[in-house]
Amino acid sequence: MATENSDAYVRHDDLVINYGGNGALPFHLQIYWGRRSYPASVDCNGLEWTLAMQTALPDYRSQLLTSTTGFGAPELLHLPASDAKEAKLIESTSTFCAAESTGCILVRLGEFSYLELVHPQDFISAEVVWTGEESDFSINRTVFDCMLEKGVIVRARLFGLCVPRDNDVAILRAAYQAFITRELPLTT
Repeated sequence: MATENSDAYVRHDDLVINYGGNGALPFHLQIYWGRRSYPASVDCNGLEWTLAMQTALPDYRSQLLTSTTGFGAPELLHLPASDAKEAKLIESTSTFCAAESTGCILVRLGEFSYLELVHPQDFISAEVVWTGEESDFSINRTVFDCMLEKGVIVRARLFGLCVPRDNDVAILRAAYQAFITRELPLTT
């Protein structure tokens, strides 16, 4: 989504991209992209991103959707909210809310798996579209859905991680527990 209304810079270990903020858009969105090594017991890297949005308008309806798409996924699972110890199979296109799911999705892709986590404070809903036989998938999330007041910043945190297929559910549980205890990074 690069536009003439965006700029980018590196801050510490993060790539920061700014959208809007000059009056051309009704909001200012900052996305912090950061490479993270986690967990230490597995040789893999993850991508953590923090979304921060604010507006200069007196009241602005803020809704932001994210989407992850791919193919070659014979299985998708999610961590239920009631029991984040056992991943449950997603058998068809499904919509999850915070009352029934943690919002953490595991996508099995042959010898490795992709894990996508959302912080529980930031999880509103997710729609997982999966074609089964064709193995195409899409994870569509609502991360903001609120009235935003002038000068107030709302944030959401997500984490993506590619891991070996062996023990992927255990890695998902451990990554989720570590992710929910990490402090919210301050952004500007």
